[in-house]
Amino acid sequence: MAAPAKFPSRQGTKNRRKKLNKRRHKLAAWFFSCPPVPDHIYRWSERQLLKEYSLVIDGSAEGNKTCFRPESSKKEWRCCSIREGHLFVPDLPPPQFGLVHPNPISSSPKALITPQFGLVYPNPNVSTPAAPPPYRLLPREDALKSTHLLGSMPRVNKLCSALDAFEKAQRKSLKRGVPIFGDHKYTCAGTQPCRASAGVRETYHMAKVDDAHVETVVSYVRNLERLFEAFAESEVLQMVQEARKLLNYQILKGAGRECNIFGAFAFGRNVYLPSHQDKDFVYSIISVHVRDGYYLKEDMKVVAYFGFPRLGVAVPLRPGDVLIINPLEPHSVSSRCYESDEVFCFSAYLKSSNVGLNDNKLELHPREKTLAEEYYKSNNNIM
Repeated sequence: MAAPAKFPSRQGTKNRRKKLNKRRHKLAAWFFSCPPVPDHIYRWSERQLLKEYSLVIDGSAEGNKTCFRPESSKKEWRCCSIREGHLFVPDLPPPQFGLVHPNPISSSPKALITPQFGLVYPNPNVSTPAAPPPYRLLPREDALKSTHLLGSMPRVNKLCSALDAFEKAQRKSLKRGVPIFGDHKYTCAGTQPCRASAGVRETYHMAKVDDAHVETVVSYVRNLERLFEAFAESEVLQMVQEARKLLNYQILKGAGRECNIFGAFAFGRNVYLPSHQDKDFVYSIISVHVRDGYYLKEDMKVVAYFGFPRLGVAVPLRPGDVLIINPLEPHSVSSRCYESDEVFCFSAYLKSSNVGLNDNKLELHPREKTLAEEYYKSNNNIM
């Protein structure tokens, strides 16, 4: 007979809260808060962004044109121009500090992180704790040191060459539920749910691409995970640890290394996307890169923007910058700022379907059953 689900004691809960508060105060010391968005900036509604319009962000700098109206579009095409001030762009902090957006969902929660269900939509009638902020731009100094790209053009080009190999292996540009604009293919590799059967498998790229290139990308994602472990909220890390321990889901692997959190990665070269949401289990991590780039912590040249139109904000990104985002907050990467640059936008993520093992025939663990019942009751306000 299976053991009943165990819940933490009152003292254990008290100690956990103490640790959480300590980490929150520590994170607060490392990040500048994004200034209030000016009243004249239009905040797009979630319905407009996801249902009505195909909204893109034009990041073109003065004298450049990198965003173009498509010949056809299923939804009405709209464009926010950074140059014309359609979105608020906060100032970049000093390299030893990051930038965080004040949580807009503390009074009316949009999403809640729970160890058993990941990112979920709570019942607005039930009192719930506030979720972590929509994004964190990590301190540039830490980001470059942890990824070993500080002042190292050979390592930057090695990463870009590895991404070239994955793009070449991609049969055609990925169809990911939203249109992808640009001249190059959008590539996803790692693990994915099987389409015609149960289970999770590796994408075909992992076998077609040379082991050295796979190792380069997996090592880079592992470095991003270390940043994630250092700067993500404790609730987020605990959620991943519980899911990994309970379900042992597949993670991204190379010939000699493997990740601890993320199951796949995606990137596009000189591409931009309309605003969308992602069905990810946990927060995603974003970075941008430029071939032949010599990354310094004092760099101020912005090569792209990552926009959150519902918040009215576009975060400026320099080569090597790392951004942690809530995938449930409508978001998109802008077109590149300069025509002469070759910009790679890279993301590492963990899909909810991968964590759930993509198999409805699996028996629930006793603890999963108990937690599912508790979640159902709280979301339906059953006493």
